[in-house]
Amino acid sequence: MNDKEIGVFFPGGLHFWKFKENQLKSMVEYNINLPITAPIILDIGANIGVFSRWASKKWTDATIYAYEPIRDNFNVLIKTVEGLNVIPLNVAVRENGGTDVMYLGKNNCGEASFFDLGEQADETEKVKVMDAALLPRADIIKIDTEGCELEILEEIDLSGAKAIMVELHRKGDLILALSLLHEFNLVSCIMVFLERWVVKFIRGSVIYKGF
Repeated sequence: MNDKEIGVFFPGGLHFWKFKENQLKSMVEYNINLPITAPIILDIGANIGVFSRWASKKWTDATIYAYEPIRDNFNVLIKTVEGLNVIPLNVAVRENGGTDVMYLGKNNCGEASFFDLGEQADETEKVKVMDAALLPRADIIKIDTEGCELEILEEIDLSGAKAIMVELHRKGDLILALSLLHEFNLVSCIMVFLERWVVKFIRGSVIYKGF
């Protein structure tokens, strides 16, 4: 596979990041082995599209919907997933649809949020918002929305979900997530930063082959 160079927006302007395709094979925090054919995958909080690109290589027959509200991130996302089985959508996902204002990231493009979590700048951007209840049913759901994860889990249709991967950003969110996802088994919890975890859930009836 060829390496790919993509533009990434940081405070101060556009920087170019070159990643190797074989680096996508690990994705330890999200990697999950499911015996599944032609899955529907939701990448909610897709940022510049790294997860979507990785998922399209892991499940080559998948259909992936990638939701990213920040304009500059979305423009890079389009380039990241060009030619792949990924449908990019320039919209945020919350418990209610409409429009809202997001803080941009203070240090990098992955910190944009509707909330001030300590990593957000004063600069804001008005974005379109989709009601989580209107998302399509999916087999695999990844959510990393810098603070909206629980409200999305409360509204989204999980009836077809076999695996859910969520990055949690607040103290106490893990307990609430466990309550919301009581029909699923927690199979992994990785602390990626202080008081920030990536957790993976598998529906109880699904055969799971490990990482």
